[in-house]
Amino acid sequence: MSGNNSSDRRRRVHRLMVFGGGGAGTAIARAAEASGRAEVVAICEPNPDRRAELASEFTSAAISDDYEALLRETSPTIADVASPDHLHTEHTIAALEAGCDVLVEKPLAVTVDDAVRTVEAAERENAVLVVNYTLRFQYPTQEALQYALDGKLGEPFLFQGYYVHDLWEMYSTDGERHTPWRVDPHNPQNVLLGGGCHPIDLILTAADSPPVEVTAYGNKMAESGLPVEDCYTVNIAFESGAVANVLVTTGVNGVSFTPGYFNVYGTDGTILKDTLYRRGADPEKLTRMTPELDGGHNWQSAFEGFVDAVNGFLPPPVPLDIALLNVAVCEAAIKSVETGKPVKPRIVESRKPWGDLETAQLMLRYSKGLDDLPEWNAPPGFELRRYDPSYDGRIRDVLRAVGFEHAAGDFYDYELMPRKELKEGTHIVVHNDEVVGVTFAGVVDATEGRLDYVAADPRFSGKGIGWAVCAGVVRHLLERGYKTAVLWTDDWRLPAIVTYLKVGFEPVMYREDMERRWERVNAKLAQNRSRFSG
Repeated sequence: MSGNNSSDRRRRVHRLMVFGGGGAGTAIARAAEASGRAEVVAICEPNPDRRAELASEFTSAAISDDYEALLRETSPTIADVASPDHLHTEHTIAALEAGCDVLVEKPLAVTVDDAVRTVEAAERENAVLVVNYTLRFQYPTQEALQYALDGKLGEPFLFQGYYVHDLWEMYSTDGERHTPWRVDPHNPQNVLLGGGCHPIDLILTAADSPPVEVTAYGNKMAESGLPVEDCYTVNIAFESGAVANVLVTTGVNGVSFTPGYFNVYGTDGTILKDTLYRRGADPEKLTRMTPELDGGHNWQSAFEGFVDAVNGFLPPPVPLDIALLNVAVCEAAIKSVETGKPVKPRIVESRKPWGDLETAQLMLRYSKGLDDLPEWNAPPGFELRRYDPSYDGRIRDVLRAVGFEHAAGDFYDYELMPRKELKEGTHIVVHNDEVVGVTFAGVVDATEGRLDYVAADPRFSGKGIGWAVCAGVVRHLLERGYKTAVLWTDDWRLPAIVTYLKVGFEPVMYREDMERRWERVNAKLAQNRSRFSG
């Protein structure tokens, strides 16, 4: 199968259930159907008038206010939780326990305790759980975040986040978009968790450092109609020394988003809204990374990023530790307003040997011997070779192409390449003198070798490149006298797992959660059999 067919191989159709038929839930449902990658089979919506409207648009979906019955009767494979914020934990855990991978609209939960329960449920079910922070998919915040992560601004020392929005029309009964749950006196929406979390997500990701202190002030002087604070200013101090200020108000009168959402000040440059500034240079507009598919929130990009993670092509677009830390920062800010004092955000520590919130990788071992290791039948123009230092630059390129940025950086020179067996045992696949695949050799102990960083250029999907470099390294290790070879991988890397199984690797149940996780992986492989048959 050629690399040109890679987009077709992503087109497995999922069964989507939506919790909450309001603006966000409807937008995701429409994005799902527009993508061709999911059919909407169920929508849970408590408002009978809204249910009638949804039924006229989503004619094949079951629609009711009983989410348990919908989960039981429609058998969804994925879910979008777009219900009121205080129901996110209840609905997300129900969907996870029903066998769904879940996209939950921000926030992950309204307390750290609930966030931890939700993440633990996802780990227990070995499910993909993604929090939909839509600014990650919009211009110019997507681009500003990437500039910061790529080091193009030098060392960031100050971040500004804004969620400055007039939501009177949602709060007031006279507003055209009145949303009663937001102003429910028993469970009103908190504007930090429901809005300020967007720039906080970008700041926590770009800072790449633990927050050590949060100081906040708030009021409800704007008379917006929200029964709790509708204005916050939040200061965050990071372990790195960087600081951040987040301004959140949904009671501002008659104007929205004038400062943008996310500004970054670095030692080598500054991004304000959509423009890069450098000392002595002309201002430069940020170049758009992805097209705007549907205006506004770019729901389709968010949905497709989630489905790519479910299907095993990409990692989840929002790491769960960042989503949980976001809740912790918001909770600390709320407590700071209540107490008038700085608050240290609650950092959830691991309680089990492998960590409650850090899923250990899957482990596979090859122990069949040389005679059972098949040879790679190289397609014309492709060649399997041993490592040569002249290819270092091109090896780094292919590592970056598949997301192994860390391995392609300083780690390559100071940690990876000096390892025993690596320079002799590492194998590459070359096409037109370009490295298109690599796997590094390593050692566990005197009898067991290891494989690290299996990378195959996605442009040449279906050529067996990953298979070739894995088999090449295993052959080297066995010929050198090692009895077995092991590797580690992530649950979501389904195409890679198929490759390892074809080479002859077998799962190792080295932890109590492994059997359940492999059951789920195998079920996904069975569902996607045709996609992995090439």
